[in-house]
Amino acid sequence: MRRLVLFISILFIFTVSFSQHRPRGRRPRRYGKGAAEIQKLLDDGKYGEAANRLERFLSRPNANRSDSMKVMRNLAICYTALKRWKDAEKAYKWLSKNDRDNSVRWNTLAKVVSEPEQGLSPIHLPETVNSKEGEIMPVISPDGKTLYFIVDQNGNQDIYFSTLGEDGKWTKRKPIGAPLNTEYSDGILSVLPDGNTVLLNGVYLSDGTKNAGYSISHNLGDKWSFPEPVVIDDYYNDNKYTSACLAADGKTLILALERDDGYGDLDLYVSFRKEDGTFTKPENLGPTVNSKGTDGTPFLAPDGVTLYFSSDGHPTLGNADMFLTRRLDDSWKNWSFPKNLGKELNTVGWDAYYTIPAQGDFVYFVSSRKGSIGGTDIFRVKLPKEAKPRPVVTIEGIVRDDDNNPVSADIKYERLSDGKNLGIATSNPKTGYYSIVLPTGEKYGYSISKKGYLFHSGHIDLTNADEFTTYKKDIELKPVAVGSQIVLHNIFFEFNSAELQPESIGELKRLLKLMKDNPNIRVEIAGHTDSVGTKG
Repeated sequence: MRRLVLFISILFIFTVSFSQHRPRGRRPRRYGKGAAEIQKLLDDGKYGEAANRLERFLSRPNANRSDSMKVMRNLAICYTALKRWKDAEKAYKWLSKNDRDNSVRWNTLAKVVSEPEQGLSPIHLPETVNSKEGEIMPVISPDGKTLYFIVDQNGNQDIYFSTLGEDGKWTKRKPIGAPLNTEYSDGILSVLPDGNTVLLNGVYLSDGTKNAGYSISHNLGDKWSFPEPVVIDDYYNDNKYTSACLAADGKTLILALERDDGYGDLDLYVSFRKEDGTFTKPENLGPTVNSKGTDGTPFLAPDGVTLYFSSDGHPTLGNADMFLTRRLDDSWKNWSFPKNLGKELNTVGWDAYYTIPAQGDFVYFVSSRKGSIGGTDIFRVKLPKEAKPRPVVTIEGIVRDDDNNPVSADIKYERLSDGKNLGIATSNPKTGYYSIVLPTGEKYGYSISKKGYLFHSGHIDLTNADEFTTYKKDIELKPVAVGSQIVLHNIFFEFNSAELQPESIGELKRLLKLMKDNPNIRVEIAGHTDSVGTKG
């Protein structure tokens, strides 16, 4: 019995590390003879059979050493696919030791497969969403109730959507229709928190054709507006593929492009909206985020800090894995080192296109993993705590006039500490509904304005907020007319003083703009104070 145990132990060592010696005079056995058959097993997802073939090759004392790297790489893939985590870890450690040029990569993957499981079970969305045709590029609305995605029908990619019913089930998908769907490849890349504005792939032309680039469309209540081109300074892309994300603030674009200052095939860039509505020249996010390979499918979470993206250049378990990085300051150059989102979320296949609602609880993504019925399908999984974005707060409501009619108004919000404009939104013209998303940890001021109306302002203190919350705030806009009154909610005084605090500057600028836009109005300013402090 002792001899049997010893024999099995030795055989196991040969299985995962193969012999370092071979008998003299014997010709090394080449892997190439069976490589095509094994590759077909891998392509067909028959990882168990492929692993058996590969293990037999490595157990032979005359295995050719030059082929062993290929064999061990494929064996690591098989073990990962089969969730034989211990064997996968040993395979990656062997590669780290014997493939010195890529030792960092293999060490990283050894750590990824050795991390404890968290019981994450990605759920394949039902056939009301997924089909045999293949689905890609999901985009979930910030409220988590509408899912937009692309259906690939014989090379023609159209936009579809499904809504989450009160019963928790996704409704049968529907095409979004014209003008967003054309005879060319179409796709929604982002939807803003108000649900009224979407970023689209391609520049829509009046003759029905499309050019490379991006467009914006607005929900008019019963239809979508004809997409308007997004104008970006010095825009070009030397790659036929691209992807992009318009952040929840409506002002920040994350772009996947191939440009002269890039580090790999596709790099991630950032571009900012200017006062005239155009966007600045794309700036590379730098070598911490970007690899020598393809980095794409970006999604900037509503917190404006947490960035998810796919990569085949960073250490991956499969063809492409999803990664997470966080912005460390306001420069957009300093990022945390990208973290592979792990063996339960990533697979040996292709995993990409993360999209997360404002609540930050679930992630929707595309994968070619086992269970897909269309090559690539949409899955959903609960995010582990360490992979969640920072909490945000949603403020939503209805904008009406004094006759209770819905108003399409512009919403802006700013950081009170420095007056920096952090985002924009628009209320729906048919319903008056609006929604904005604010990251926690700051004090914010916001204003709602419409030409011909007095603006409405308010502020909210989120410095101590630490969880997702939704506030309801309906707004009534009053017309610019004799007798109309406006309350300046964002005027702040120093304690025991008549001196204004710097946080008041934004409100005073809005009042000045109101007076410039309406030069014939006369304003009476009324206020009150208490008996404490200096004379006003």
